[in-house]
Amino acid sequence: MYPETYGNQGYKPQKGSLLSRLLKPSIRQKTVPDIDMCDREYNELIESIRNAKMEWENASWNFEYADDEDLIDYYTYKIKACEIRYEYFLKKAKEKGINVNL
Repeated sequence: MYPETYGNQGYKPQKGSLLSRLLKPSIRQKTVPDIDMCDREYNELIESIRNAKMEWENASWNFEYADDEDLIDYYTYKIKACEIRYEYFLKKAKEKGINVNL
């Protein structure tokens, strides 16, 4: 055996050769992380929708019990901001074809 090929140490296959094509990662290996990303994206979107709805409900509840004029103003703006945030996430879910029943 030749020392430079023993154990494939230092051997680089030529571009376009059968060995170089076999050593390339397959398409299947490239798409597996994409599936995980979709699942993670889906879960993050659902969690964001739930959080936005909960924050909106909390702001509405706090508005009901606010007794200071400044707090009433604050919760009025917070309710509106939470509503817009909630609708934004619902719109994103609809664009991605995700059906959300909360």
